[in-house]
Amino acid sequence: SSHGAAVYDNPALAGQLEHLRTGTMEQKQRAAFMLRVFASEHTENQVAIARAGAVAPLIDLLWEDAPALREEGARALWNLARNSRGINFRNQHAIGEAGAMVPLVRLLEDDVPRIRVVAAAVLNDLATDNVDNQVAVAKAGAIAPLVRLLRDEEAPALVMAANLLKSLAANAGSGDLEVG
Repeated sequence: SSHGAAVYDNPALAGQLEHLRTGTMEQKQRAAFMLRVFASEHTENQVAIARAGAVAPLIDLLWEDAPALREEGARALWNLARNSRGINFRNQHAIGEAGAMVPLVRLLEDDVPRIRVVAAAVLNDLATDNVDNQVAVAKAGAIAPLVRLLRDEEAPALVMAANLLKSLAANAGSGDLEVG
């Protein structure tokens, strides 16, 4: 059996997903953390986690009141969207399709600076070489908060915001993007 199949049938993965959906705040946070670590190890793990249905409950965390849950959810999605070798295009597409853009764009204006940086980073990776996601990010209202980040934020957010604006601008010729 392939490495991926072993992960896909992993009972630990099922347990984490259960906690992510129905657990206490602490269980949700730990589950998102575990999935994030798991996703960072192998492309196969990224695929298995997405296939097992983790994307939607991770997106749900982005709406939570607790900053720790918002951050952990965003970081887990980030690790599903990319790995050490680059973007995982299948997951990038799946995360976009599942409606991550609106809550992620909202996190660009989060009260917690670290969450703003992570949200910009995730959006940057979701928009890389993906026109559908670029359009969705712009439609979700990202331009104004990104411009504010460029004005106000520390270096890490600046790089992410600048890259993301660049990839949105590259697509602006399509007529779908309104800047303003």
